[in-house]
Amino acid sequence: MVNVEIEGCEIDSVIVDLQSKFNINNLALSGEAGELARSRFRRLLSVVDVEVDITDAVADWIDPNTETRFTNGAEDDYYLSLEKPYRTANQPIVSISELLLVKSIDLEVYRKLLPHISTLPPGVGININTATEQVVLSLSEKM
Repeated sequence: MVNVEIEGCEIDSVIVDLQSKFNINNLALSGEAGELARSRFRRLLSVVDVEVDITDAVADWIDPNTETRFTNGAEDDYYLSLEKPYRTANQPIVSISELLLVKSIDLEVYRKLLPHISTLPPGVGININTATEQVVLSLSEKM
């Protein structure tokens, strides 16, 4: 933590390694890398006591198409049928608060996940040297 005083004001700042968190944009990776990211995210959900499996919905939100790829996923057809309709992003998430637009993610789920997730470019991994305990536990079934 860094404290700076400027003419009667005090500013506190904290530097956080975003790679210490699970990169939510990795959920839309394809192939083995995508499967690995989705299984790690499911474990993270379990560790932070989130009962709803939102993995598929987040992956569909991020992936570049409008076809529902995953069993519990959702694309434009779902979101456009809501009382206040909107479309999926179909691109990597820029701000973590965007998750509040994804199917099955409410404020409670969001708050549980917030300390453990980040939005970095797809493919950026986790720095295990600075990772939260919950993120480390999500890396393998054997943890």
